[in-house]
Order: sequence, then structure tokens, then C-alpha cells
Amino acid sequence: GVSVAFQVGGGIILNDTPSPAFAHASYAFSINLGIGAVWLLALVRLQGGPTPNAPTRKWSVLGGFAHIPVFVCTPAAAFLGTQMILMLVLVGMMTCAIVFDCRGKRLRMTRYKSVGLCFLAAAAGIEMADSISQVTGSAAEIAFYAACALVVGVCYSVQAKMNKRLARDLGSSARSALFCNVTSMLWAVPLCITLQTRGIPLHFQESKWWIWLLCGLQSAFYTYSLAELPKLIGYSVLFVLVLAGKLTTASLADTFGLFSPPRPVSVARFVSVGITVLGAVLFSYNSVPVRTECQTQEPIWREPNGSENDLPEW
Repeated sequence: GVSVAFQVGGGIILNDTPSPAFAHASYAFSINLGIGAVWLLALVRLQGGPTPNAPTRKWSVLGGFAHIPVFVCTPAAAFLGTQMILMLVLVGMMTCAIVFDCRGKRLRMTRYKSVGLCFLAAAAGIEMADSISQVTGSAAEIAFYAACALVVGVCYSVQAKMNKRLARDLGSSARSALFCNVTSMLWAVPLCITLQTRGIPLHFQESKWWIWLLCGLQSAFYTYSLAELPKLIGYSVLFVLVLAGKLTTASLADTFGLFSPPRPVSVARFVSVGITVLGAVLFSYNSVPVRTECQTQEPIWREPNGSENDLPEW
């Protein structure tokens, strides 16, 4: 969770160039995916593993295309603030995850879940109201960036589901994450070529090489973690810890101006973080069975028609 906030901040720094914000953010994100693929390739080589099998579900190989809108988070965070963007991404992720669970008939709406959802909705509203009052821009720009952040959250949930399913066929989470980053190049490379032909240059400052390297590492680390950690600590614990790391770091970054002009400290900002974490804890309470050491295979959830389905993807 902490790494996500720093990756967004690093993207803001790398995107501080004369080129149009959207165009250069596409460059930066595409290059970071490529660097992340190199990190993941090294991890796959070190891990080894069984011979991979051909994917049994065609949709599982499309995880790289779920990356397409993520670059928008960089200019959006510079405009609306890191904390607000990560909050909206969270709302998108949770909404998509709830839809997955409802379709698979795995979601039982208990009292804890109902209260948790109410807290999360309240926190998002508080954060939105507090952030908008500090943004200088038109209502159309605010609505556009907010909608983009929600879409990115949905894409992250969809990608996690794809990569987790693909890991079963390829033999490891590292392989599925590598496949995801490599297939991202199918759209990233043509996009960069198109920007070059339109006369939009890539601004690479040698003094910031380490930021490029770390942002690429974070891309690999986050994709791999979303596929691997749920098997070790469960979705509930992972979800709460990632959430707490994201919002706490983003709040401090916005307050001290680590990546963009500082935003005044407000009670509403800290209240929204606390309510969000509390809501996530309540919603995730006793919601997903955690894999134990004695289990040799992941639990398989079956639909009423007898078909297999994945565990809930958070």
C-alpha cells in the first residue's frame, strides 16, 4: 500500500515536463511496465517451477490490457491530490469486487458488511468534499479525473482476477504477473511510437534514473503481490493492510507536499482515512476463508450449476 502512494508520487515527478500531461504520463507508465517486466523475469528465473500449461480460460490472458487507463492516475493525482485519487480507486476496486462476489453468489450481506459499506461511502464523500474545496479547476475537469480514477479501480480488480486464474495454468504468480506486463507492451509500444510520430517527445532526465527504476520495480511488485499474497494471508487481511498503507502515506504526502504543492491539513482528511480503514475492517470481517499451511490446493468455489469459480478477488 505504501509503495502505491510512492509510485503515484514518482509518476508526478517524472511527468513534470513541458510535454502534455496525458501524453508524457503514457510514456512514463509504458516504460515502467517494461522495467517491471525485467524485474519479474529475474524473479521467474530464480523461482523456477513446473512446466507451464496453456491457459484454460481465454479471458485470463487479457490482464495486460487492464493496464491501459492506469496512466491517467498520474495527471489526476497532480490535479486532485494523491489521497483523493487513491480513495476513488479504492471505491472502484470495491464496487467491482462486490459485483464479482454477487454474480458468484459468494457475498452474504451481514450487519458488519452493511455498516462497513456505509462507512466507506461516508469516507469517500468526506474526502471528495474536502478535496474539491482545495482544487482550482472546472467542474468538468474534476468530474473527468474522478471518473477515470473509478475506472482504474475497476481495472485493478479485473486484472487481479485474470492474473490469479492465469497463475494456476502457468504454475506461479510471478509467471502470470510477467505475462501481464509483457502483454501490456502490445499496446504500450504502438502508443509510444504514435506519440513520437506526432512530435511529442519523451523527456528523460538522467538525474532521475533511480525514480524510473523504482517505479518499474513497484509495477512488478504490486502486480505480483496481488496474485500471491492472498494465498498466504487471505484477502481480508491483505485488503485492510494495503488500504491503510495507501491512504496513510498519501495523506502525509499531500500534507507535506512530497510530490506536488502541499495541501493544508484538515480534520476532514484524517477523519476520512480513519473511517475508511474502520469500514474496510468491518466489511472484510470473516468474509473470506484463509488458506492454511495444511491445505495443498486453493479452495474452489462452485456455482449452483456446478462450474468452478475463483475466490473473491480484492
